[in-house]
Amino acid sequence: MKKSIRRLGTIGLLCLVLSGGMIFSMTNYMQKINAKKQETEDLENELYSLREKEEWLNSEYTKLSDPLYIGKYAREKYLYSKDGEIIIKLPVTP
Repeated sequence: MKKSIRRLGTIGLLCLVLSGGMIFSMTNYMQKINAKKQETEDLENELYSLREKEEWLNSEYTKLSDPLYIGKYAREKYLYSKDGEIIIKLPVTP
């Protein structure tokens, strides 16, 4: 009788230790999975913003291929003028 109680106690302790190990392992894996999901979401957001930037850069590239646009851009941004043209810069009000 004493032997069977000791055996049941040992088996119960072993089951408890194994259950605790499995729970710890599962918790650890769940944390890793959540971290990977967050990383995936962050990378998808970065990809979206990079695609928007690529679209904008392609648009700028197309515009800068046009000599008329380049001339207009240089006159507005760097205050270049055509011959006989006078540039007056007005303050911008919000």
